[in-house]
Amino acid sequence: MEGMRVAYTLEQCWHRVPGGTAVAALEVARAMPEVRPDVTLLGVSGTHHEDPSITFDVSMDVAGLSLRSPWLYEASLRFNRPRVEKVWPDADLVHCTTLIPLATKRPMVATVHDVAFMHYPEFFTPRGNRVFRRSIAALKARAPRSCARRRQPSTICATSASAKSGCVTFHSACDRRTSRTMIVRACARSCLFRRSTCCSSARSSRARISSG
Repeated sequence: MEGMRVAYTLEQCWHRVPGGTAVAALEVARAMPEVRPDVTLLGVSGTHHEDPSITFDVSMDVAGLSLRSPWLYEASLRFNRPRVEKVWPDADLVHCTTLIPLATKRPMVATVHDVAFMHYPEFFTPRGNRVFRRSIAALKARAPRSCARRRQPSTICATSASAKSGCVTFHSACDRRTSRTMIVRACARSCLFRRSTCCSSARSSRARISSG
């Protein structure tokens, strides 16, 4: 059976502080050939002329869109441009590895690691708070269109119970039609990676911490 080609967003690897979302994305990418050899990850980021801010030791092609953050995020949220399929036209699915979705018309999975901005907005800049809230609203808004056109809804993979609860709370506050977006716990059940990937990534992380 022919495998799936997944456009895999990695823009956060070029952030001034890449943070845990970059580490998690790279760990999942590193584990994928072992646990899901039928899935090919196609890296996508903005256009950068410098190396990423985090050690990038994963064997993966990374294509650059025409913009870079923060302009890439603003254009994606406001205008749904530039689209991921412009650099990966044969991608079957787009996996946004952070809360901020890049522009696409393909079926999409987005990983939400936390919703700290909802509980501690004072720890984030005003612009950051606006971008995060618009991002969750954009994920919710894209789900019904995806259902109607592709019969495959956009999916939010919440990596913890608190993140899942926060997404549900935010969706309910915006619109009571929350059932149009599927919200699942990634470590319990994911339409793409399933439990084995999360466990493999966690074991790898623990091993490095123990040996450090």
